Amino acid sequence: MIEKYLEKTAFSGMEDFRDNYRLKVPESFNFAYDVMDAWAAEAPDKLALLWTNDLGECRRFSFKDLKDMSDKAASYYMSLGIGKGDRVMLILGRRYEFWVTMLAVHKIGAVAIPATHLLTDLDIVYRIEKAGIKAIVCEGDPYVLGNVSKAVQKCGPKCTVKALVCVGPEVPEGFHNLHKEWVIKALQAGKHVLCEKPMGLTAEELKEMFGVAEQNNVLLMEAYAYLHSPYVKSLKEDVKSGLIGDVDYIESAFITQGYKEDIRLHKELGGGAIYDL
Repeated sequence: MIEKYLEKTAFSGMEDFRDNYRLKVPESFNFAYDVMDAWAAEAPDKLALLWTNDLGECRRFSFKDLKDMSDKAASYYMSLGIGKGDRVMLILGRRYEFWVTMLAVHKIGAVAIPATHLLTDLDIVYRIEKAGIKAIVCEGDPYVLGNVSKAVQKCGPKCTVKALVCVGPEVPEGFHNLHKEWVIKALQAGKHVLCEKPMGLTAEELKEMFGVAEQNNVLLMEAYAYLHSPYVKSLKEDVKSGLIGDVDYIESAFITQGYKEDIRLHKELGGGAIYDL
């Protein structure tokens, strides 16, 4: 890979390096396509990113993983109206989504503006007004979300921000809800949809999605696998037959290991025993 961009890659010493180090500057260059995707083609399973956090969670991403994820992210951001030259602010801390979003923004040809999670609402207002920021992609930290929301409100009707995206775990009102959003996009494209549970978080969301499915004459189903389990069928038969008497009260619990920050533990994203199970 390095030979593509350096005229000489081996040097006998510092003097040789100083005299003969020359870059090959291509007429056009895009880091996401020309380096990361090139590595994905050359060594798809090679480790590209090893991410961990203070809770001990660990994620490994190959070059192919990053290519596929950034391709999907780029398509999504383009569907929000983000295009070449648009400014996109990233407030993602040390989340691995930062790298996926950075590559996606490169692929679009938009301009990424990384920002610290310590920014106040006034700091964000200043950047929106000076840079003409079109979209903000942020983590679901209450402090960050609060300051982003207040900043957009303070900018008023002349605010240039057209899209707010949150990678979770908390996704408040006003930020894009990817589950409902992409279900509707697929239905409008004439696709039958089998949606991972929970399909929606409110009755209003479900009515809207099924309404779109009906309008486009396509099938929309929720992926509740347990409904087809023989254990559940047997339990339903026992309840219906009166074998266990009248059911007056049901209590459920969501017990698992290893999820930690997983969305299955966040009610606002559809986690917990009622929504997820």
